[in-house]
Amino acid sequence: ISTSQLECFFVPAGTALSFFGGTLHFAPCQVRPSGFRCGVILQRGTNAAIAERERKGAYFSRGKWLIGHAESRQVRQLNALEGLFGVNEQVFTIE
Repeated sequence: ISTSQLECFFVPAGTALSFFGGTLHFAPCQVRPSGFRCGVILQRGTNAAIAERERKGAYFSRGKWLIGHAESRQVRQLNALEGLFGVNEQVFTIE
């Protein structure tokens, strides 16, 4: 996946988002020194453990695919798929 096809955006406190099924998305990241909080609602069974033999490429747990940028230490540590190519966008703290 080329990072030129991705969209990064800031979601203010008190805002809810709904994604279409099949939309690739990533967990939030901290942009303020105070940190962040979020709630995620998933279908029952999502993120449930799978047998090691079921893990193929980016398929990480039930209903969860983990695709990361080659520059990410976490991607290598988790043995996730290095599937994002291009500029690795940075998020800077906002005041």
